[in-house]
Amino acid sequence: MSKPALQWIPGFMLAARLGNLTRAAEQLNVTVSALSHQLRKLEDRLGMQLMQRGPRGVFLTDDGQDLFGRLDPHYQAMEQLLQPHRPARGDTLTLSTLSSFANAWLIPRLSQFVQMHPEIQINLESSTRLVQFDRELNIDAALRFGAGRWPGMHASLLFKEWISPAAAPALIAKLGVEKLANLHLCPLIDDAGGRWKRWFAEQQLPTPKRFVAKFFDAESAQRAAAEGVGIALARHVLAQPLVQAGRLSFITQVKQEDEFAYYLVYPERTAQHRGLMHFKRWLSTQTAGIN
Repeated sequence: MSKPALQWIPGFMLAARLGNLTRAAEQLNVTVSALSHQLRKLEDRLGMQLMQRGPRGVFLTDDGQDLFGRLDPHYQAMEQLLQPHRPARGDTLTLSTLSSFANAWLIPRLSQFVQMHPEIQINLESSTRLVQFDRELNIDAALRFGAGRWPGMHASLLFKEWISPAAAPALIAKLGVEKLANLHLCPLIDDAGGRWKRWFAEQQLPTPKRFVAKFFDAESAQRAAAEGVGIALARHVLAQPLVQAGRLSFITQVKQEDEFAYYLVYPERTAQHRGLMHFKRWLSTQTAGIN
């Protein structure tokens, strides 16, 4: 491979790892247009298509996957070789988190951490995908909602999540107490987690025959409920901003523990990261007594 082609390889590797040209361009400190131009040049030089654009980013073609597979072991070896010589980054903490969790819980509290530790810069990256810590060395830790099993990672439980039926106050008033007592007959909003089935089973109530709508993430289901579409099985933490704004109300005091919980997840390489250690201590004060 000629020398000019080699200069386009870093852009290809980063775009392949992240699956997103915008994020790759930001890390390379170039424009998306410039990165796209580099990738086209590399494809022209090699005479093959390496990537295709999709609705959620870019993905590798078979030729692209083959090239990435050949190059990745060498890139990882170089990253490991250079890792001890990288400047200390204890004053910058990069976190990956779900945007729903960041907006509902973390960001309203984050000013406290910033005031306590003005020397630490917090970088938040919103994403629903799992971080590949062995490849994405720029990310120090992640705040995740899951079962707590991430092989090879440290996972600190922050707090549990609870779920209860919730709806817009106007819909609650319209349905009335008698109709709400027959919850399975009410307009219900389903989500991809299938939590309603477990809810009705534990409450020993009939399972609804149909739903008025279905959303594939909890935040969308809760926002639809706030707009009066129906009753959602809302997560207490994520629903808090809507509840405080008076747009959503729980229709019962009964709550059920969700099968998943919130965790701080990080690899061994950042276990002694100064910023992360301060952040962990601060999180413990924020989460104390929640459950």
